[in-house]
Amino acid sequence: MAGLGFLLNELNIFSLNIYNENLIQWDAKWYYSIAQNGYEYNPNQASNSGFFPMLAYLWKWTRLSAIGICILNGCILFVGMYLLNRFLKIPLEILFLGLSLPSTIFYFLPYTESLFFLFASGILIGVYYNKDKLIFFSVFLASVARPSFLFLIPSFALVSWWFSGSIKQGIIYFMKFIFIPSALGLFLVMLIQFFQTGVWTGYFYMQSEFWGRRLNGPSLPFNCLEGDALLWLEGGCFLLGLLLFYLWVKMFYNYFKNNNLIYNKTIVLALTFCVMSFLSVLLFNPRWETGRTILFSINRHLLVQPFFLILLAFLY
Repeated sequence: MAGLGFLLNELNIFSLNIYNENLIQWDAKWYYSIAQNGYEYNPNQASNSGFFPMLAYLWKWTRLSAIGICILNGCILFVGMYLLNRFLKIPLEILFLGLSLPSTIFYFLPYTESLFFLFASGILIGVYYNKDKLIFFSVFLASVARPSFLFLIPSFALVSWWFSGSIKQGIIYFMKFIFIPSALGLFLVMLIQFFQTGVWTGYFYMQSEFWGRRLNGPSLPFNCLEGDALLWLEGGCFLLGLLLFYLWVKMFYNYFKNNNLIYNKTIVLALTFCVMSFLSVLLFNPRWETGRTILFSINRHLLVQPFFLILLAFLY
């Protein structure tokens, strides 16, 4: 629907007031500033060091407008969805259901969701078909695109533990497919920032000090920054997160009590990633002036990635 809106606006069928300057808001303005001027770091105010480089450099190299990068992001999303349908047999009904969700708009903005969707799809396909090189390079690229790659670490740790023939094989699997490629990706991000700002840890400092992303722990009652307009969406995703957490705990219970794996490794990977995304919101989201945990963008963390579609297809 978001892509259709862009197309109708461009054809002047009706006006959505979509302009380049309108799209360069929130996170997009930081990616745009990296694309235009490179990384900047000021310890006394928020700066673009708090963001990963891949989308910004893609924007810079393609020389696209804000509308152009949105259209490109839509194309990247559809490539990822095609791969899920082609190789993992995710039904078209599930893909269309995913596209119908309000949070889908993030795929069609100058954000990193589409890039991460594509690389995460590569990870899932690699895990399903045991394609070692595909897993390695997909994890590496995801690690340069978006910090959500960190949720892959506990996800792969669990897969390594449960689906390897021995502890030694599990450690080797984990090192090969998550630790080394993600460490290389994160190092590249830090290296790019260091060359341009002289600071290695600018990303972590900015996110902690100016975006409030630190270990805060949950503080009740929860708050919704967007107000009543999106309270239903954030609240619904909070309940969804609780359901996924229950299924995750039940998976552990079955494993330890009955020594029974009720899911295959693709489902374990997807479920653990979604649960880690949910817990990151509860534990690391900012409180800001409210003094309470803000369920800010919990819908974005849970719904806007292919792991959620994998779980939908499993339940379907």
